[in-house]
Amino acid sequence: MTPRDPLARLAVAFGAFVVVTLAPRPATGAVVFALLLALLLGPARVPLRRILRGLAPFAFFALTSAWIYAVAPDPTYRAIGGTGWDAALLVTVRTFCVGLISLGYVLTTPAAGLARALVHRAGMPRRIVCGTLAAVQFLPGLAEELRMARLVARAALPDPARGGRIVAAVRRWAAGLGPAVIVTLLAGAMRRADTAAIALELRGVAGPGQPTPWRVARFERDDAAFALLSGLALAAVAVLTWH
Repeated sequence: MTPRDPLARLAVAFGAFVVVTLAPRPATGAVVFALLLALLLGPARVPLRRILRGLAPFAFFALTSAWIYAVAPDPTYRAIGGTGWDAALLVTVRTFCVGLISLGYVLTTPAAGLARALVHRAGMPRRIVCGTLAAVQFLPGLAEELRMARLVARAALPDPARGGRIVAAVRRWAAGLGPAVIVTLLAGAMRRADTAAIALELRGVAGPGQPTPWRVARFERDDAAFALLSGLALAAVAVLTWH
């Protein structure tokens, strides 16, 4: 079973969001997290290092939010019973689950395929979808430009022996984080934006009428089986761990 429809995957992801965010116990989110992690590491073959790197922002948010709930519980908030530490644990599990669901969808669904499905099947405006897709596709290029700018800035640093190892390490870490790199990234973004505007114009995004669909994924038997099995699995997890 190989689901190809990005909208079917999106529906399953939203279903997982609902189950995780409404579950009153951390066990529900923990089971969903474990199942999704096994799917990403197994059939999807996503490297563990990439998953951990993608979850880093969610880990920071989870720890800071959980600490607030733990040290300053709100007695009037009845959605989560028990002590402040119980609420902190539930918030942490929910945050990690939402992060892994989002990360799993992004890593297993082509952005261009999702954009075509949203335009030709969901009826969303072409300008908004294609503009968002172009912005998302800019990110790897900007990250590479940032890496190159930092390498150049590090190469221009003075002799590491001067000032001691600690000072040299701080200078190396902060190299390329000043105003100069911002100007470099802005120049790269403007150059890519001009290229993207020409490409969108050639594809008739801003023109009247509906462009001819090309390689638009359809809802097939594999997608129906995937959605059905995923829904049954989420329902089973919710029933077994809800209370």
